[in-house]
Amino acid sequence: MTTAILARPTLGQRLAGPLLAAVEFLRLLSRRPVGLAGFVGIVFFLLLAFVAPLFVPFQNDPSLLDIYLTPSLAHPLGTDFQGKDVLNQIVFLDTVIVAITDITLTIPKLILLIAIAAILRPTSFVFLAVILALLQWSSLLRQVRSQVLSLKERDYVEAARSLDLGLFHIVFREILPTMRSYIVIHFILAMTEAMYAQVGIILLGLVPISGSNWGIMLYFAQGQGALFYRDSLWYILSPILAISLVQLSLATFASALEDIFNPRLRGA
Repeated sequence: MTTAILARPTLGQRLAGPLLAAVEFLRLLSRRPVGLAGFVGIVFFLLLAFVAPLFVPFQNDPSLLDIYLTPSLAHPLGTDFQGKDVLNQIVFLDTVIVAITDITLTIPKLILLIAIAAILRPTSFVFLAVILALLQWSSLLRQVRSQVLSLKERDYVEAARSLDLGLFHIVFREILPTMRSYIVIHFILAMTEAMYAQVGIILLGLVPISGSNWGIMLYFAQGQGALFYRDSLWYILSPILAISLVQLSLATFASALEDIFNPRLRGA
């Protein structure tokens, strides 16, 4: 009688599965040009957070001689009310990293957030993100709970239960894979709400106005009367366009993910 010995999979074999899944995902995404454009936009802004500061040195010194300059080679997006370079504020690492941190931790509701921010006066954007997360987890929980209550009555879950496969197997092998698309898509859509909430809170002056991000740029543009200066057009439009592009990228990418994860829509 011989005993079969299973060889341990090599590193290449372990990486082959995720690599093939990624290739298949990109293939399906390439069939939806709008969704692919959204994915490219998201990747662009993520790379902007890490790569751009290596090529665009941080410049935080005001210059009264360079106030509201129009776009040029020295200042591709012009300057703000203090003579600071607008492009530098758009791409610098701290600004985008803070925004991404807030987005990934939060699913905000603006009205309740305004009330709590006015009372607690958060001293940092990380504190603000924690407040948002504590407030908003219940919304997603209710949606996920309703889905789980529906899925647990399905035949394949009942079959797994009858085979006594255990709670861990049922949750992580039977239910969670079915819900991953639902959670991912709703999380991406929540990012768009988070960006609006963050900008709104900053414009109302309910968080410390320190550092530089797109919301703070709009706050100073409003406070310094930039709307009334013709030469300040690029200073105002730059953060608005950046926010709009991120929102558009997230929306189109979420739409493409819904098509990819839903087998009924793949052939459409």
